[in-house]
Amino acid sequence: MKDTQQKSDIKCTFSVVSERDMDMLFLYAFAKDKGFLQLFLSKTEWSSQSMTVIDVELSKKDSDLGESDITVTLECDGVRYALLIEDKIDAVAMPKQHQRYIERAEKAVSSNDYADYRIFIVCPQKYHETDEEAKKYENYVSYEECAAYFSKQSDLTSIIYYQQLNQAIEKAKKPPQINLNDCANIFLNRYYEYQKKYYPNLTIRTKTTSNGWWIRFGTRLSGVILYHKTNFGAVDLQFAGAAQHIGLLERALNWYYTRSHGHAHALVTGE
Repeated sequence: MKDTQQKSDIKCTFSVVSERDMDMLFLYAFAKDKGFLQLFLSKTEWSSQSMTVIDVELSKKDSDLGESDITVTLECDGVRYALLIEDKIDAVAMPKQHQRYIERAEKAVSSNDYADYRIFIVCPQKYHETDEEAKKYENYVSYEECAAYFSKQSDLTSIIYYQQLNQAIEKAKKPPQINLNDCANIFLNRYYEYQKKYYPNLTIRTKTTSNGWWIRFGTRLSGVILYHKTNFGAVDLQFAGAAQHIGLLERALNWYYTRSHGHAHALVTGE
């Protein structure tokens, strides 16, 4: 009891809680904690079945249909099932995001990856209440429910998870503090209108409540981001961790120059 009390006094502070941080929390929780799995199964008709987690995968990609944040593969009596989970704190949902989850799941069933599936969103209550795309998911577990579950555990990992979840919930409650520039914000909203009209398949991840100096586009590749830097009149294609392979990028640009009249440079950022 003394050891438990000492552990419960530990305070863990996250300067920033990202969705990737939460993805990792959920990965470990599904992998090690049957009770946490049951929190999700209780939302389905599978709650009474004896299912075992055999695989947890983050950012599982399909070349045509995007990626699932968390894919939990389960087994029961030799048959495989899956939970496909979208994780959100406060990021804007991409258009048709829920529909692509269904399409990925159906494609996996057709490929015999698993026999059946359930699709979830896990997010703070505030997000679910205010986001129309979030309400489309058939199953929903709130961060608050997850925090309540971990609050009943006495091990150190659960104590840390409880604090991390609460800090993510607080992040969702507090809108970002942005000093709006009227001209920039008007331009961004018109930019959105133009994109939706002429390029509806593109996904802008910059919020309409921001200034939008750098307009961020989502891609299907994890760690690859496209920025339209409107204040510089430039477009950046950024690759996470590419600084270690700058020579390869320069060779790719040389290939590009032989086939185009465009101008591009390979640069290392963030140093």
